[in-house]
Amino acid sequence: KNQEHIHIDTEMKATLALFITLGLFAHASAFLPFLMFEGETCEPREYSYFSQCDTRWKNNIMAGTETICEVGCLMSSVSMVLNTFNIELNGQDSNPGVLNKWLQANHGYADGDLYVWAAIEQFGFSYQGKLTDIDAIKEAVCDESKIVILNVMHGHHWVLARGVEGETFTINDPGFNKTTYTSSDIVQAGVYSHLEF
Repeated sequence: KNQEHIHIDTEMKATLALFITLGLFAHASAFLPFLMFEGETCEPREYSYFSQCDTRWKNNIMAGTETICEVGCLMSSVSMVLNTFNIELNGQDSNPGVLNKWLQANHGYADGDLYVWAAIEQFGFSYQGKLTDIDAIKEAVCDESKIVILNVMHGHHWVLARGVEGETFTINDPGFNKTTYTSSDIVQAGVYSHLEF
């Protein structure tokens, strides 16, 4: 072959390789959405909702000197769980006001306003501890026997997890008008197990 033929063959091979590469990319790109959103996904559960600043209890003092509206996000999240399961406290349906009084009378607070996670175990909720690994948190959220309460806002706030899709968690937020947080917002999670969900 002369130099001209060699040059043409080289160009054809390069062009053919380009088409093959583009073809493979086109096929691969069809799967990119699935690859990008791979991970735990589960439909949001239905939980009762309460605001910690509801006028019925927002000024109620907890175990220290602060009010439910000021620092009752975790306790209010727990009250949503108890209400969803139709747990009555002293003959009343659970809400932040009712649960706060019950915790005060049943050693449910420690060191002031700190909620004692094991306080509600007598109602069938077994405290499993805290998780910090985001994949483990997602798995717990999607486990129907688990109840997960997420610690967000750099550790200053607690919300009740309902579901997860990719990196987005659907939540009940007792303190703010929000329905979702992302994985990057989550510091840790407290987990209960309950077999009758």
